[in-house]
Amino acid sequence: RPADVRAAAREANPTLAAAFADMQRTWGWSPSDADLLSADAELVALVTDAVGAGASPTSVARWATNALLAHTKQHGVAGLRCTGAQFGQLVTLVDAGALSKAAAKTVLGELVATGRDPAVLIEELGVARQEDTGALGQVVADIVAAHPDEAARFAAGERQLLGFFMGQAMRATRGKADGQAVRAALQALLG
Repeated sequence: RPADVRAAAREANPTLAAAFADMQRTWGWSPSDADLLSADAELVALVTDAVGAGASPTSVARWATNALLAHTKQHGVAGLRCTGAQFGQLVTLVDAGALSKAAAKTVLGELVATGRDPAVLIEELGVARQEDTGALGQVVADIVAAHPDEAARFAAGERQLLGFFMGQAMRATRGKADGQAVRAALQALLG
């Protein structure tokens, strides 16, 4: 079992055992997150550097366990081209609302493959959140105009169609728009 392998690694290495305890005590990580992220010295160094770069420990744990580890399956932690500080920078940008979670996963894929600066990757990939509310309002108006039947059904009480319009808006902005801003613009337009 993978959990037994991780426990054995910590048993054989007091530094890993100390990291397991510290992750829970100092950063407030759950035992399961600490277990997943403390059985490999390179992974411990990466997440420690990410937190040391100013990223939220809670967010580092979430992104490391839910997204980063998937990139280690083929080539291990050594196959990651990014530094812990770069990973921490990406996590901080997500927490600051600079890009959506979906966009962040795209950037993470490029980050671990290339080791390039996250801010540069965000710019090159064109995935920064759209902040122009006027442009967003026009996108929403165009979507509602393009779907008059759905707009009429929404007005007649089919409120679940808000999800349809949200999806259309997020697709039109390639995931760059802030979800709350899209929801607010749709609700203002649709009533």
